This record gives sequence, structure tokens and C-alpha cells, in this order.
Amino acid sequence: MDCVNGLCVAKEKVFEVECKCYMGWSGEACTVDKDECRETKDLCSKNGVCSDPKGNYTCTCNAGYTGQNCEKEVNECANADCVNGYCIDLVNGYKCECYTGFTGASCAVELNPCDYLLYDCAKGSCVAKGKIPFCLCLPGYTGLHCEQGKSQWNTCTSDRQMPKSPLQEWSLREWRRDQ
Repeated sequence: MDCVNGLCVAKEKVFEVECKCYMGWSGEACTVDKDECRETKDLCSKNGVCSDPKGNYTCTCNAGYTGQNCEKEVNECANADCVNGYCIDLVNGYKCECYTGFTGASCAVELNPCDYLLYDCAKGSCVAKGKIPFCLCLPGYTGLHCEQGKSQWNTCTSDRQMPKSPLQEWSLREWRRDQ
């Protein structure tokens, strides 16, 4: 017997032979091409398109999927660069979720702490020294959040005046020298 796309094997307990067809072939002499795409539902895992060249099938995977049957999702986070954040794997892409204080597609842009901490300066404006916000008070106001008018602070009963100084008040704890 001539097995075109298979192996010729002896049957058990009988002096006859038969064809054991290779994958993708059927029939007595293994000459009939099987259509695996039609015979097997969801052969490409619903993540690709099945085509049936002679003797086999091929899955052409949709973007974001891989594997012989498109059964594996590609992990785009494996090559992602989320500098100050963590990666969320999406189908055919990824997204960087930034840690507090950072923004941008790869979380590389550092934010001003006054913007994301919502540091309240009642009668002044928030400024940052590095990652630490503090209030720069308007003239006549003081306090950690510029919430006190200077008249509220002046509780001295003495007539003594403060000595003249080249320092200008910023807040309760900050002083700068004017040139």
C-alpha cells in the first residue's frame, strides 16, 4: 500500500497493512487534506484567523496575541519603562500608572508638590523647596498656612519695638536676607 502523506504500519494479529496519516491528512492512502479550520471550532482561540494550507493549518494572530493557536497574550509590560510607576498590561499595549508626584507616559515628569498635595495657603501662595511645600505669605499675614493676620499675632503689651533688620519674613520658620 502506498501511504502518500503517512506511514504504512502492520495491523495487529492480521497480515495486513494500513496507513497512519500525518496530521492534516486523512483517507485510506492519506491523500485527503483535512480542513482543520472548519473541523475545529475556535482553533485560533478567537484571537486570530485560521487558514488551511495543504496538510496543516496556520493561525495569524491578532495584535497582542501569540502562540501556535494565538492562546497567549503578549506581555507588553516586559519591555515597558515606567520610571516612577508600575505597568498595567493591556491587550496590544500597556499603560504606566504613576506614583504620587509623577506624571507622563513613562512617569518621568516630576510634579510640583504644591499641585498634587493641594497645600492650602489662605493668604499667600504655595512654593516648594525640593519636595517640601510651604506657604509664602502676603504682607500682613503669617502662620504655617498664612491664616493669621499679624495683628492677631501681636499680643505684646510692651512699647518696645523690634530692631530694624535686613531680614524679610516668609513664614513662622523661614527668613531671608535682602541684599
